[in-house]
Amino acid sequence: MEIVSTGDLQRLETERKNGMESLKLFKGIYGVGSARALEFITAGCRTLDDIRERKGNIKLTAGQEVCVLYRILG
Repeated sequence: MEIVSTGDLQRLETERKNGMESLKLFKGIYGVGSARALEFITAGCRTLDDIRERKGNIKLTAGQEVCVLYRILG
């Protein structure tokens, strides 16, 4: 009904915004580009805490581990 009345679905818009924010956050980690950030998102990660907890069995390099552990973002 929401799509019919407004032409949009608020839930989709929220997901798009959250995904873009996560993408930007993850790209701030040393050595993480767009493709790697999308892998994190696809694995279910949305926050640095998700990355720290290795949600989706993601792998990090030693440098990325330090960045995430100490919140050193570029």
